[in-house]
Amino acid sequence: MKSHLKIILHITFGAVFGSLLTLFSIGPFLVDDRLADIETAVEGVVDNNERIESRLDSQIERFTHRYDSVSSRLMILESGEWTNEDTEALLGQVTSTQKEFIQDSWGVNVGEFYTDHDYTYFRENNQASDAVENFALSEVFLRLKSKLYEADEKVFNDLVEKVRLRYQKTWTEAGGITREAQTASGQQAQRDIADAIAGFLEDGRSDPKTLSNR
Repeated sequence: MKSHLKIILHITFGAVFGSLLTLFSIGPFLVDDRLADIETAVEGVVDNNERIESRLDSQIERFTHRYDSVSSRLMILESGEWTNEDTEALLGQVTSTQKEFIQDSWGVNVGEFYTDHDYTYFRENNQASDAVENFALSEVFLRLKSKLYEADEKVFNDLVEKVRLRYQKTWTEAGGITREAQTASGQQAQRDIADAIAGFLEDGRSDPKTLSNR
């Protein structure tokens, strides 16, 4: 019985010892293989990132080229002949500037219409001049001023005349109280601003420095 036990123990120890020898002999190779796998994976990620960055750089370059191309086309269009759309844009800016200083009139209660007192304040504080300053700094005028200055004389004069007529009817002229018209005082303030802007445009036509210094 003891001899059998000794044999079993010898076999067991032999197996364990053999396993340890095997582990020690091939272990480094297993670790090296694992490290190699990890290294390969990392290199794959790096390569993939580089490809992504390359594609992004290429897309950015295309977008930049398109943007430059569109900007160039816009500059060409804006440097061309004066159009009806340009006129409407400039007249619209005149109206927008007027609204900065003159409230709409739609009723007869306090605060619902532009009063004689409002117009007195408008005149005493020279708000027509302030309106011209605002118009001169507007995005619309800054975008169109060079094109306006280079426009044909008749085109320019017709535009200035339209600017001078850029005001609403009075309630009396419109036949009723409506937001689409103004009080007499409101209309006069609108006319003052329109005249001041028209004068500013004429000054710019006769003296280019007026336009370039704005």
